[in-house]
Amino acid sequence: ISGSRPYRAVMPRVAAGSEAVDRWRRAAMAANADFEAWIVAALDRAADRDLELVSVPPLAPSAEPERERGLVSLPAVRPAS
Repeated sequence: ISGSRPYRAVMPRVAAGSEAVDRWRRAAMAANADFEAWIVAALDRAADRDLELVSVPPLAPSAEPERERGLVSLPAVRPAS
């Protein structure tokens, strides 16, 4: 929608080992980036890479009222085995 305000999604919690979180924090520091901003950028890069070869349908119409209020709840994702 042109001229509408950007929205922020409510993210699920992510369970990760302390070693992984420490590694991510060190990577964010090395990039001179805020930890949360670094995570979002890393997820964006991963999404771009994974979506290059597939087509994902747009948001369902039922999600539009939440989107207009600025809230979108994302489904939980199971970690890869």
